Amino acid sequence: MKRDTVFTALVAGASAWMFFLLHSCAAGDPHQRKVHLGDITRAPRIQVGLGAWVRVGEARFQVRGPCTVSGVRFPEGTGGTIRAVGGAIEIEGSRYGPAVRVEVERDGDLEAGGKRYHGDLLLLEDRGGVTLVNETDLEHYLAGVVGLEMSVSRGREALKAQAIAARTYAMWSITGEKLRKVNGEKFDLFDDARSQVYGGVDGESTEAWNVVEETRGLFVVWEDGFVPAFYSSTCGGATDAAWRVLGEGSRIPPLAGRPCGHCEQSPHYRWEWKLGREEAARRLFEGEPKLRVEAVRVAEALPGGHAVRVGLRLEGHAVERMLHANLEFRRRLGLRSTVFDSIEVTGEEIVVRGRGWGHGAGMCQWGAYRMAELGMTGGEILEYYFPGARVKKIY
Repeated sequence: MKRDTVFTALVAGASAWMFFLLHSCAAGDPHQRKVHLGDITRAPRIQVGLGAWVRVGEARFQVRGPCTVSGVRFPEGTGGTIRAVGGAIEIEGSRYGPAVRVEVERDGDLEAGGKRYHGDLLLLEDRGGVTLVNETDLEHYLAGVVGLEMSVSRGREALKAQAIAARTYAMWSITGEKLRKVNGEKFDLFDDARSQVYGGVDGESTEAWNVVEETRGLFVVWEDGFVPAFYSSTCGGATDAAWRVLGEGSRIPPLAGRPCGHCEQSPHYRWEWKLGREEAARRLFEGEPKLRVEAVRVAEALPGGHAVRVGLRLEGHAVERMLHANLEFRRRLGLRSTVFDSIEVTGEEIVVRGRGWGHGAGMCQWGAYRMAELGMTGGEILEYYFPGARVKKIY
C-alpha cells in the first residue's frame, strides 16, 4: 500500500509535464539498427574497449592457465608485451596478424592492463597503435558495472533499477553500433564514463552478482525496441529531454524527462564552482589566446531547469558566442551539471552555483535510492523515469 501511495503521488505531481511528453515525435535514431526483441533468446557476447589501452604504443596481458592464441594452444598460459609493428600485432617479438584472439580455457584466468576479466581478449592493430578489447557475455559484463556505477550498500531495488538500466543501455549501444559506425571504433562499448564504468572481475561483488541474477534478461523497452536507459548521479530536481541535454536518443516519451524531487539528500545536490576569467576562456575556446570572459548567461533552458545553450561575451568582442550547455560549456569547464542557479562574473572570477551532478537525462541515481526507501520496486523506478516504457523480460 505504501508503494502504491508513493507512486500515485509521483504520477500526480508529474501531470503538468504531460504536454512536454506529447511534444515528442516518432523520429527514429538514424544510427539504430532495428532488432526484434523476440529474436534475442540469451545474453549476447559483447566487446568492451579497455579505455586506457586504446591505440597505445604498447600494452601487456597475462593468462594464468591454458589458452589459445590465434589457433595455437599454450597449455601453461602465456602473456607479455604487445606492440603494433607494420600493421600487425607483435607479442614478445612473435609476429601475428592485425587482429589476435586470446581464448581462455578457465574463466577468470585473463589479466590485461593490471585487471582480471571474464571471457577472451582481442589484441587489435588500431591506427598504428594497440587496442585491447575484452569479449564477454552481457551478464558477466554487468556484474563488473553495477557496483561501480552505484553503491551496493544502499537500496536493493535501486540497485536492481541500475542493473536493468545498465543492461538496456549496453544492448541499445550494441544494436545501434554508434561507436563502430560513427566513431570508427572496433568495439561496442568503452569501459569508462564514455559508456559505462566496467571493472571486470575486480569490479564485482557478491551483492552485484545477486542483483544481476535477480534481474537477468530484464530490459527497459518502448514499443519493439530498447530504450537508451541513460542515468546520472543527481538530477538536481528534475530530468530533461535526452535528445536536448545529450544530443542522443530518439524523440520518444520515455526520454522526455520527469520531475524528480527525491535527490535532495545527495551530497552533490548543491555546488559552487569558481575559475579565473582568462582560464575559463582558455578552456572554452582552445587555440584562441588572450581571451577573457566578460559575461555569461543561460540563453535557453528546459522545463526541468537544465540549460541547453549558454551565451558568452568576451572582452573586446561584440558578438556573443553560443555554446551547448552540456556538450561544450559543462564538459570543458568541468562543471557538475547544467542546472545553474546563478552565474556571476565578479572581479577576476566566474562563480557558478548550481544543483546536481551529471547530464540530467534518464534515471536519477540518488532519486532512485530515495524511491527504493519509499517502497518502490526497481521496475517502478525505471517506469517512472522513462514514462511510457515498460520493464520486460527478453531472455
